[in-house]
Amino acid sequence: MSIMKRLRLAVLLAIAVARSTVAAEPPRMLAKPAEANAVWTSGTYAYDGSADIITIGADTYRYDLDGRLVLAAIQTPTTITQQFVYDALGNLTSVDNTPGVDLSIPVNPATNQVNNGASTGNVASAVYDEAGNQTQRNADSYVYTYDGTAMVTRLIASSRNERYLYDADDQRIAYVNSNASGYRWRYTVRDADGRFVREYTDDVAGTQHTWHWTQDYVYASSRLVGSFLATGTVEARRNFHLDHLGTPRLTTAADGTVLSQQKLLPFGEEAPGSTADKSQTVRFTGHERDYASGSDENDLDYMHARYYAPKMGRFLSVDPVVNMKESVSTPQLWNRYAYAVNNPAQRVDLDGRWATWIFRVHQAAIDTSLSFVDESRREVLRSAQERVDIDQMNQYKHACRLPGQPVEEARAKAQAFVDTSMEKAIEHELKGDTEMAMEHLGAAIHTLQDATSPTHAGYQVFDPSWSVRSRQMRDHVVPELHDPGVSFGTGRSMNDVTFRAWVYFANRVGLPVPNTPLSNTAPDPSSHTLIEVP
Repeated sequence: MSIMKRLRLAVLLAIAVARSTVAAEPPRMLAKPAEANAVWTSGTYAYDGSADIITIGADTYRYDLDGRLVLAAIQTPTTITQQFVYDALGNLTSVDNTPGVDLSIPVNPATNQVNNGASTGNVASAVYDEAGNQTQRNADSYVYTYDGTAMVTRLIASSRNERYLYDADDQRIAYVNSNASGYRWRYTVRDADGRFVREYTDDVAGTQHTWHWTQDYVYASSRLVGSFLATGTVEARRNFHLDHLGTPRLTTAADGTVLSQQKLLPFGEEAPGSTADKSQTVRFTGHERDYASGSDENDLDYMHARYYAPKMGRFLSVDPVVNMKESVSTPQLWNRYAYAVNNPAQRVDLDGRWATWIFRVHQAAIDTSLSFVDESRREVLRSAQERVDIDQMNQYKHACRLPGQPVEEARAKAQAFVDTSMEKAIEHELKGDTEMAMEHLGAAIHTLQDATSPTHAGYQVFDPSWSVRSRQMRDHVVPELHDPGVSFGTGRSMNDVTFRAWVYFANRVGLPVPNTPLSNTAPDPSSHTLIEVP
């Protein structure tokens, strides 16, 4: 290790101490996933005082004062240490690999774009169009073409000539690779939430198309758990064993035989020694990976709204959504190319638009207390939680209040928001518009759930201008990052109020309600009294 690397490592360790790193898990945090068998285990999770993951089994992570990952030691099984360096606006500018080749990513601070200059194997260089889309990677002459909505439609390189087709919702439905012998199509059928559920392939020589069913994908809630292949052998059913990010770490056959194992480095790059089957394209955080031939320099992950380059830890194009929730007080969010606010150990980007905490308490309460509700309805209810969370200027939606706002004013606005959202949900359901009904019901549920949180109760003050790393933000967020459980305290209250809201809605629109352990907390079926916000 060079002198500079040792010096940088010492500084990082000093910062880790300054952030009050501890090994104990705060209440409500994931300590260790439940294990069905001993074929693979992630190991125990530990957190620091800012609720950042510092160990997962033998892997270790360290962060700077802005919460950005700056050091990771990953067991593969040999130890690979990566040190990440950022500029003031969150651009990843270098990755020091021990052992391995370091990567330099020179960035123009005026645009947050990778510089267009001399490029070698360990110095990145790129070209962008006027809209901010990366159109070329100079090191290997990869050229990308975009449509008017900033979606990649073509990739041309020395060994690749590919086209991508999308539906009206900008979901990729086809991938076409042309070569000297003809064309190879990969066609995916997606559900209403953009998840791929069936795959077909077609090898075309001339004008004759012959489509072949390749595999179906199976989900439990919103997580991919398996697939069925058109092979007729023991490998016909594949079971995916996921980590906390939703990345498949182990693939087994129906009889339990291990088919492949994979381990990824923090920003999604394949770790040395991984035995992952590249014919199975589900990779980092559950997204599809387009593999390049040879090395992984040009692997891309299709994340719906954008394509992500795991080798460089950044997107090819700008974020189409400006994060109003934290951008004013958090300059790291001004960078619209960075991935997951440079904290890939516990944030994911589900659709290329929004960095999301992996610990989703609101969604867990919906799945726990409304397990009898159809999955398509629960999916909209879960998605609505994030959309409400974006609005931080109207704190009454979160059973909180802005600085200087009277408690009674915030309480009245919260009640009016719940009442209006509930009535809109009922109106849309009676008209047959289930999706909009669940959208409005989900908004009402969000406010009711927030009112059960110990950091919201009594309409406590929340100031959107707080820095994301401030003590005030930490004290507010950390206690509610993780599922509090179902049988005691806050967890019981959150599940109760979620169930009560559904029962009220179901009674108004004529949907059946099963008898569950939560039923004794539900409103009188004959009552049309709206749910009150505490």
